[in-house]
Amino acid sequence: MRGNVTMKATKLLGAAAICLALATPVSATETEISIAYNAPKKSAMAKAIKGFIKDANAALAGKAKIVRFKSKKGGKNDKKVVKKLKKGKLDIGIVSINAAKAVRKPFGAFEMPWLITDAAQAKTLLDKKKGVGKKIKRWTSRSKFVLVGTMTRGFQYLATYEKKFTKPSDLKGLWINSANTGFTQKALKVYGAKPGNSDGVIASLKAISKKRKSYQTAPKYVSNVPMTFTPAMIIFSKKNKKLKKLLMTKYVNKKGKTKWKWNDLGKEIAKAAKKAAKQSFKGAVANDQKALEKINKSKKLSITKIDLGAFREASVPLYHKYEGFVNGGFGTMNQIRKIAGTNVGS
Repeated sequence: MRGNVTMKATKLLGAAAICLALATPVSATETEISIAYNAPKKSAMAKAIKGFIKDANAALAGKAKIVRFKSKKGGKNDKKVVKKLKKGKLDIGIVSINAAKAVRKPFGAFEMPWLITDAAQAKTLLDKKKGVGKKIKRWTSRSKFVLVGTMTRGFQYLATYEKKFTKPSDLKGLWINSANTGFTQKALKVYGAKPGNSDGVIASLKAISKKRKSYQTAPKYVSNVPMTFTPAMIIFSKKNKKLKKLLMTKYVNKKGKTKWKWNDLGKEIAKAAKKAAKQSFKGAVANDQKALEKINKSKKLSITKIDLGAFREASVPLYHKYEGFVNGGFGTMNQIRKIAGTNVGS
């Protein structure tokens, strides 16, 4: 009798233990870190971001875990990601030029057309010593954000559906679609074109070269150099106490001001961001090369060698507008001109 009671008690305790184990999360000690981004599926940027999350989680193991932010209303576009970061409803955001001015107006420099035209120039532009990397960090800091790293979203090319173009005046009267409503659309207006979708598009080579359905209009001509370069930033809010406590340490500088810097764990996350940046550039270059090969084989789409100097000359009013619009804009534009190898608009 006693043996049966003991056996029943043992079974009950075992069942209770199993229930308790199932009810307790496996990573109960880990802090959840939400991340949001809007990179196109299967793009070089999307793959680089996944690599960043994987490497960052390896460094965070046992302490925290980065998970994709899921919401019907939030994270749908970069501007919403920035708002979520500011409101503390999101931990980390990866935003591109489309939302950069929502972070700081000087980021409009990355919308200047026909200046940065290859990957080598783009890498130099984001470099801390040779480019504007330090300014990017300062701009984000002044907007109460912490910059974890930068990467590329890629280049955007100008393509037309019917009319061939080599100079700005060839675009007069054309309706050209652009996802960016900033300086890119202002540039189209300067050339005499209009924002629309009837006669052309500004997009990645991959998007321009893709196979279209019978009812979709396909481009016939595409510029031999990109019109704009789009960088992206990995950022989080300075008000995010969770991340600051986890990744940073407080110190007092020589002027007696309290500052923050990466701790050992934060350095590992920053290292993961640098690795992702390299992957994003490598992937973007490979994607553009594949797209170019596809275009060269196409009988319907061809590359147009444009008069780059003429497009830059026509864009001078935009360069000057940025310089007058942003404090320190003249120095920033001179840095970009130097990297691009042009004195146009100086």
